[in-house]
Amino acid sequence: LVAMPLWSQRPTKEYIYLGGRLVAVENSPLVTPNLGSSGRQTFTYTVWHPESADYVLYAQFLFNRSGLVAQNGCYVSYDPAGNVFYLLNDNATEWFGLKGGLSGTVGNSQCTVHGANSGSSKAGTDLTVLLDVSFRSLFTGAKRVYLLSGDNTGLISDWQEVGSWSDTGDGRAVELISLTPDSGSGGAVTLTSVVKDSDGADTIPFTQFVMNAGLNGYNACFIHYDRASNVFFLLKDDASDWFGLRAGPGMGGQVANSQCVLRAVGSGGTASGDTLTVTYNLQFKGGFTGNRQIYLQVLDNTGVIQTWRQMGSWTVSGATLSSAGGSSVSSRGGSGRGFKEPPGGPVFETPRRYRVMQRGNVLLVG
Repeated sequence: LVAMPLWSQRPTKEYIYLGGRLVAVENSPLVTPNLGSSGRQTFTYTVWHPESADYVLYAQFLFNRSGLVAQNGCYVSYDPAGNVFYLLNDNATEWFGLKGGLSGTVGNSQCTVHGANSGSSKAGTDLTVLLDVSFRSLFTGAKRVYLLSGDNTGLISDWQEVGSWSDTGDGRAVELISLTPDSGSGGAVTLTSVVKDSDGADTIPFTQFVMNAGLNGYNACFIHYDRASNVFFLLKDDASDWFGLRAGPGMGGQVANSQCVLRAVGSGGTASGDTLTVTYNLQFKGGFTGNRQIYLQVLDNTGVIQTWRQMGSWTVSGATLSSAGGSSVSSRGGSGRGFKEPPGGPVFETPRRYRVMQRGNVLLVG
């Protein structure tokens, strides 16, 4: 893949050839702005195809402090036909999808893509993509910006470094901060998670917790925490129903499924300043033994989400409780009844997940 001399009729463009045929990428300029320091920015990318912008199958954008590396980056793949943006998760194992032009976000530990102001337009041979993205405080500093595209005949351009960005993060983005302890073993544990939003902890309506052999809500220890009511909701094994448990002074009881028991005593949430701290007092069932990953996700009241992030792992061992009997409730105050959704509104819909396919140095949406 080589860059050829400028064509006189398009003096501001360079053209990339592959096997003697033009490939759909221009080389200068590709992104506006290509330098800056804002924690949130709408970038304008231009992708060119010699025959028509309709031939562009996808365009990909990568921001990373570590150079051309997919893991722990802000890696976005855009499908112009569906107007869908896909954000790669931290360990590059799956994509989260978001429709352009609609409210909503997807986020990993590095960045958040905002759907409302993102989208594209076509004019002849040019595809112009708007990407509204904000960066998290843990992803601050100098980052390189890359662009790649592919067309519907299977041709793929090489990655082009098109800019650099150095910021201190978007202070208004909700973030997952920590889980304590983040590793260990045993038949019971009290886990404490910390999430943060600079607009105040009271802007965080709820957080979600999944403990399983992988990121799967079925037959899992899946807990939704509602901050305003200080109520935990444990999902049934088949994900058909939730059981609520009110935490706080004087509250007792527990909720259980075939994987775990959540006890009211020792569980609860505390909002202080910009930080929400949530504690889970858990005991595990004998059928749930083995290594279990722990994932969290969080949403704020503006719709900004940090999607599922693995925060730790726990090896369940020495559990003495029987898994027989499935879900059960024992709670004071009437909070232990079943709910199709937690009171006050449905659990926010997790963005749809898509598998990753690798083709050379490109990751595609499966």
